[in-house]
Amino acid sequence: NDLRSLAETEYQVGWVEHALLFQFEEARRSAESAAAHFAAIGDDTGMHRAASLRALNEYSIASGMGPEAPRAERLDLLERATSRLEEARQYFAARELHTDEIVAHDRKSIGAGMRGDYEECGRIHEEPLQRARARGDKFHEAIYVSSLGSVAARKGQAVKAVSLYERALPAIERDRNPGVYASMISNLGRALITLGAFDRAQMLHTEALEVFSSRGDESQTAREYLALASIQFRSGDVTRALGTIESALPLFARARDPAGEALAPRLPGHAGAGRGGHA
Repeated sequence: NDLRSLAETEYQVGWVEHALLFQFEEARRSAESAAAHFAAIGDDTGMHRAASLRALNEYSIASGMGPEAPRAERLDLLERATSRLEEARQYFAARELHTDEIVAHDRKSIGAGMRGDYEECGRIHEEPLQRARARGDKFHEAIYVSSLGSVAARKGQAVKAVSLYERALPAIERDRNPGVYASMISNLGRALITLGAFDRAQMLHTEALEVFSSRGDESQTAREYLALASIQFRSGDVTRALGTIESALPLFARARDPAGEALAPRLPGHAGAGRGGHA
């Protein structure tokens, strides 16, 4: 009983570290320890759930690796995380733990996206989308439709991405699911920037910034500042854009997000190229 309590506590702590504190290394260690303790008491379901959480944090760690990190190291981390999730998915499927199975399956799309395999991302999202529709689960249907929107955006299909995000958004309530809501409107805003709809994009990114900031998510808050700076550059307000970037940099540093921090110096060049292309 003591070991079970320890395992369950470590698992819950791992989720807090991941979802609220954004401490992915610490969350990975908590999940790894929880999995070992669940295994020690013969709780294979708990062990695979903890392994799935560990994989989620390994994806987050890989995402945060700076450009100086060896590519092979990043790919190895992605591969191990994906293998962990597939093992968990097979376990859950064999025991008809359908929600756990779907979650583990869908999380593999994170690794596929980070490898640039967007066709695989789409295939991964389609299965849980069909299951959500079949059981009338509007919330998860919206989540997977939005995920397909992100796949479309990464493939350069901005119009399709906007359509999918707008189809998903009405099912997500800001007060009930603030993190999901903010991520969705942020993704919609980015697609709108691509289409040149700057006014609406600015409104969405400003709202997303408010939500992420209130949740203490400094990495995502900083990324919202960069999105707003991109709009400001494209609108010709260079001085304001540079000031907005300056607001983002310390947030990236505190969040230990070198990948995000590396985006900031490149932003003026990208935005300037965009203005030149529309001249």
